[in-house]
Amino acid sequence: MRLFAVLLSCTISLTLAGCGSVGAGGASKMMNAFTRLGAPLTIDALVAGATTAAGTLSTQQTYYGRALVKNGADLYGMTFRFTLNKESNLSAYFSNFQVLRLVLLNGFMNALPLISSPTTISVPSGHNPATNHLALVDAAVRTAKFDLNFGANTYLRNIASAGIVVADDFRTIAGGNNGSFFFIAQKATSIPRAASTDLAQPFTLIEFGVNASGTLNFRDLWSFSSINGGGGTGYEPFRMTTPEGSRQEGEFQLVDSESGIFVLGFDATPGDGTPTASHGLEGTFLLSPDRQLILAYNLTNAAYWAGSR
Repeated sequence: MRLFAVLLSCTISLTLAGCGSVGAGGASKMMNAFTRLGAPLTIDALVAGATTAAGTLSTQQTYYGRALVKNGADLYGMTFRFTLNKESNLSAYFSNFQVLRLVLLNGFMNALPLISSPTTISVPSGHNPATNHLALVDAAVRTAKFDLNFGANTYLRNIASAGIVVADDFRTIAGGNNGSFFFIAQKATSIPRAASTDLAQPFTLIEFGVNASGTLNFRDLWSFSSINGGGGTGYEPFRMTTPEGSRQEGEFQLVDSESGIFVLGFDATPGDGTPTASHGLEGTFLLSPDRQLILAYNLTNAAYWAGSR
């Protein structure tokens, strides 16, 4: 899909009717929490929370999140938490990284629990520009990138040059790299179980890609919504559309309510009838802890969508 300098709007219905190409002409703008407007990004905004003393900003912040992890042929769904620590006005680093739940995904119905209680994951201690590092990329459009090593972990691969986009309230971050780790995380004190109805209300999404250096390439705005009835293989149908008439369709399924992992598949021929996941599992929907923001990822073409209600 071509890149556009101007954001285009799309509507996504949970009858995922497959995505088509998006034309540039005549698009009306639809905004969401990730559409690169508002105040610029700072490290202080990422670690801001309750003041540690009168007039003193916090220098660290706890995030909870969900991720799709790819390690070789295996796909995992994961909930996790970490602390983000300020290193300087331009950088930060991670600590206290814990996996709360991790499941092995096998298609639309099978999620095998592998980790079911908080498990500390070893990451480099303190800031290291090569192995534990978050840096601002473009403050004006609220993007950053990070590198994080997990050591000799059975399930997690080291993350190199992952891109991040930050929501306009500076509470939520989303993104990943093009190989192994795709996530959404939010300043929170816990992460709830999920229900299939959590995707019942529509979202407005912005599409982007992440290149090899961790830079985000923003594309179009889409609108997402779920559709009543069953999909072609018996799961929940969804649709994504643009004002120009481009669309994607498919099916999704909540495979593990405790971790809140939704998997999805796209329809190879959207608009020809009942939305169907033509090729099985091709991606994920990941909800923020407060259920108001979302990240979607397509494993087939490395496309991301981040959005809000």
